[in-house]
Amino acid sequence: MFNGWGDMILIQPALRAFYEKAKSSAAPPRITLGCNWVHNFPYPGVLFVHDVRPNIMTLKELREFDLLINLIPVNHQRSKHKSMKDLCLEIMKLNGKDQETFLPSITPDTARVARFKPVLEQIKEDSGKKLLCVNWKSRFLHKNAQPSLFFEVVKELSKEYQAVLFKDAEPAKIMQQEIDADDCPVMNLSYLINDYHDTIAALSLMDAFVSVDTGIVHAAGALGVPGVALFGPFPPATHVSDYPSVTGFRAEYEGKACSGPCLETHRGCAEVNYSQDAVSPCFQAITPENVVGVFEGLFAV
Repeated sequence: MFNGWGDMILIQPALRAFYEKAKSSAAPPRITLGCNWVHNFPYPGVLFVHDVRPNIMTLKELREFDLLINLIPVNHQRSKHKSMKDLCLEIMKLNGKDQETFLPSITPDTARVARFKPVLEQIKEDSGKKLLCVNWKSRFLHKNAQPSLFFEVVKELSKEYQAVLFKDAEPAKIMQQEIDADDCPVMNLSYLINDYHDTIAALSLMDAFVSVDTGIVHAAGALGVPGVALFGPFPPATHVSDYPSVTGFRAEYEGKACSGPCLETHRGCAEVNYSQDAVSPCFQAITPENVVGVFEGLFAV
């Protein structure tokens, strides 16, 4: 169904709305999801999802179900005005004015939280600072920000916040090289992370975050962690409007090939001829002052 765990969090309210609607007129439905992220499914154990399976099923398996709903089209029907959740609600005919609305919510695994808490509490005690999760890399290169942008933000906020990083092993190595080259005070704690459930547990212990548009944004938003999400190809309104704790920011950019937001998911940035080595110009248009200003606005009295 979907390619990322951020997508699964974003559409969670639509799944819950379908469950609540169905159970109001009959026995509670047994909803099975097919997706690419079975092991890392971000909200296991919720009442409105009975089972999660790989998204490739046999005909025999498909015959077990009374109703099949194809949500794959929302991966391709990108919109400047509708989120993936909105598109799912439309497919499921649940987009009426009287439709009950829900906010995404996830619960970290208590055992994992207990494992991370002593480490993170010690960092806070030693530094005398709050913890700030930072992330400038996405799975897709055109959604990456330049490291220098984040390093300036980290330094500007360093009196109050100790910046930390949680990423998968491969990007964590590259990001560590970037940190070393700039001598930036970011603590790379990626060695603690084995899967997405670890990331959720660690995020639940953060005081704030600043990240490009990745699953970290959706997890932090569903946990209620305050922070800033930076966008290039997509408008913030369609990605973080359901997260009260998250403020999205996208610099206005006008180029020769792109007037943005381009809504491009995989190919890359047209402005750099879809190069896999260049930072998208719309991220280069974002300044450290932009980010710090939005961040400080989150906590303004």
